[in-house]
Amino acid sequence: ESLILTEMKRYTESIDLLNHQIDGKPETAAEDSAVYLLLSNVQLQSGEAKAAEVSAKKAIELNPDDPEGSIQLSAVYHAQRRYDESEKILKDLIRRDPQHATALNNYGYFLLERGVRFDEAFGMIEKAVSFEPVNGSFLDTLGWAHFKLGRLEKARETLEKAMYYSRRNPAIHEHLGDVLRDLGRINEARRLWEKALEYSFETEEIARIKVKLKGIR
Repeated sequence: ESLILTEMKRYTESIDLLNHQIDGKPETAAEDSAVYLLLSNVQLQSGEAKAAEVSAKKAIELNPDDPEGSIQLSAVYHAQRRYDESEKILKDLIRRDPQHATALNNYGYFLLERGVRFDEAFGMIEKAVSFEPVNGSFLDTLGWAHFKLGRLEKARETLEKAMYYSRRNPAIHEHLGDVLRDLGRINEARRLWEKALEYSFETEEIARIKVKLKGIR
């Protein structure tokens, strides 16, 4: 139900619902940790980065053996532009588990978004995809890397493959729209951005897509 409310952009109700699901008993620590992870994600999507940080840290505290808490905290730190702290978390995860595909993918994606160390980013993303070749999110990151490196046709091909495996992912729609725009296929780009807007429930992402749509009307 919380995920449905989030998709409807009813963040406050989603957060309230998740808070009520936290038991607070030692024997339910792992379950509470999972709720805090969801809570942190919703808070981050709604623009409440500080609250998202608190929830992610609580998830780690309750279940320190689950790497998902660290993955979420690194994403929060990246959103807060605390890049060194975000990188440190991901480096530690990769050092402990060199095949941690999500850590590799996220590390590479965060570098791409910052516009730094493209070669390092590309290598990490390729590793992530080699471990999980049908993961739509990882293929999206690889396609976005090709785009950042100016390989438009390779980017288009990879992002279309990503969409096959993850049809309602707003990031894939937005990224493929960006590629098609640069290939001069404006009408197709518009349709993809409109779909991205339909599927997205992140405040910052929604604002960014609206700017793109306004720019071609």
